[in-house]
This record gives sequence, structure tokens and C-alpha cells, in this order.
Amino acid sequence: MESKQPIVNEETECCPKFEPERWDEKTLEWKNKKFVKGSVCTFM
Repeated sequence: MESKQPIVNEETECCPKFEPERWDEKTLEWKNKKFVKGSVCTFM
């Protein structure tokens, strides 16, 4: 029995395929950039 692969429409796909090669040899600098930090207080 042959397996059927789902048909994926490139235009409606939510996220592009991740290509790790694009990030090789790159360094991300986070100095002086705004970053959201959140916390939640809980008690029991």
C-alpha cells in the first residue's frame, strides 16, 4: 500500500520552513535592545 503525503499549500502555510544554514556563523547582539520580560506571582 503506498503512503500518501499531505498536500501543503505554500501560500497558506503558517510559517516558512526553518533553514538553519542561514544562521550558521552568525552572532546576535542583544545590547541596547528592548526585551519584554514577564513574571507571574502565585501563592498557595
